[in-house]
Amino acid sequence: MFSNGNLDMGKTAMRRAVFGLLTIIFTFAGVTQHASAAAARKEQKTAAPAAAFTATPVKSSYSEGEAILLLLGLKNTGQQTIIADAGFALGSTVQVSVTGPGGKAIDWAASFEAGAPRFQTVRPGNQITRVICLNCGSRDPFAYPFAEPGTYTVHLAYEPSGLTPAERASFPQAVALEHGIEAAAFEVRVTAPLVLFTARPAQAVFHVGDPVTFNFRLQNTGSQSVLAAYDLPLEGAVRLRVTDAAGKQVQPAGQPQSGQPLLSTIDAGSAIEASYPITPLNLYGTILRGFDIREPGTYTVEASYDLQQPIDVLQGYVGVLPVLIVPGPIAAPPVKFTVEPATAAAHN
Repeated sequence: MFSNGNLDMGKTAMRRAVFGLLTIIFTFAGVTQHASAAAARKEQKTAAPAAAFTATPVKSSYSEGEAILLLLGLKNTGQQTIIADAGFALGSTVQVSVTGPGGKAIDWAASFEAGAPRFQTVRPGNQITRVICLNCGSRDPFAYPFAEPGTYTVHLAYEPSGLTPAERASFPQAVALEHGIEAAAFEVRVTAPLVLFTARPAQAVFHVGDPVTFNFRLQNTGSQSVLAAYDLPLEGAVRLRVTDAAGKQVQPAGQPQSGQPLLSTIDAGSAIEASYPITPLNLYGTILRGFDIREPGTYTVEASYDLQQPIDVLQGYVGVLPVLIVPGPIAAPPVKFTVEPATAAAHN
């Protein structure tokens, strides 16, 4: 038989053994939990950055020449803060592909001016958005997108821009996206233009040496005011292509007319007009640019209205003024005029 003392000693030893076993169990569990948390942190730290890119047209139908506005969004769907281009620079960060009516591929490369990227950080779960103009900016008026009514299919992809070492150093706690992200393709319907542009010679026949004067008119046939270049300046808002009877293009001569046109509005149902020579003009000893038409013959003029403003300038008006933004280009019907040899009677 055990004495009470021996029994107490046995109970104490058992309690110590149980306590030791529990200590081992809890210590192992703590170590395991700590290791799991560390592994999770490591996995989170090393996981590739992820994001979703969306592009949504502000409306589904636009008139020809109207600014096609898109809402772009980039959401951080990963676990790390990322570096993103908040400017969504078209042509660099955002790549564009357009298919026109009948499945015709649109030559987009020569059609707009790329903007500069504006980098910032985006935390996990957060999103950056911007309304951009798809067809604003300088472009070749004879090779531009959305040039005719019909349905266009647009594909956009967000391509991470390469950061310079200095730019990368500005975001020490963020990571750059590693791969491009495509947005879902969408369709844009283009209808007949609400703004009409005409270019007509002041007379049907000119003589060699005479200034060839043209009358230009931009008419708003819609129900909303339109943002426009109020004086329709040559090169600033009006582009011309002049060819002779053989189809040879006449080259411009003289000093370029630099500077951006002043912007104004055309009320619904109203128009703006301008008249000036399209041949070189001597202005206080400075020969302003014009088309060097010196030979007799018949000439054809193809004119287009095009604001030719940088993308960021036109986008600055988005949501600011209650007007329709129509950057163009809007083509005028081709017209012809004749140049006859100079005669004494012609100058009397």
